[in-house]
Amino acid sequence: MRQGHHYESLVVDLDGGTVEAVVDDRPQASLEAYDRQFAPEERATTIEAIAMDMWEPYILATHACLPAAGPKIVFDRYHATRYVTEAVDKVRRQEHKALQAQDDLRLKGTKPLGLWNEENIPEWRRAEFETVKQAELKTSRAWAIKESLRGFVDLDPGLFWHRLS
Repeated sequence: MRQGHHYESLVVDLDGGTVEAVVDDRPQASLEAYDRQFAPEERATTIEAIAMDMWEPYILATHACLPAAGPKIVFDRYHATRYVTEAVDKVRRQEHKALQAQDDLRLKGTKPLGLWNEENIPEWRRAEFETVKQAELKTSRAWAIKESLRGFVDLDPGLFWHRLS
């Protein structure tokens, strides 16, 4: 909650659109306490998927309380995309450092190009983007992977949920 970083965890039934519980803070024990009120066998047959962020206590609590939870866990789009975007920038920084040692400055100032989606690149940077995109660089490959994963998370949610069940 703003600058104090006080967290609440919400347990939501996505099908019903209802908030089932508000759990104080984010420790594993809090979520497990909520989960333990249900019979594991019942939850194993009624839960098709569990959407969550990548917070480790959520993952551990889900595994502790739900048999065979692994295939049912679906990470939220925001966190999955953020990790991939951070990985692209890490590749760009490492490659820029290596190229810079060879007096090659073509990646200088290109951080936004690797983080933006292609349709959001301003016209005045489009030529620069195309040059980097077409270059045989690790950065170019990392960006292409990010874009292909973006297509995956943009799948029709109904189709995505169906494939998980």
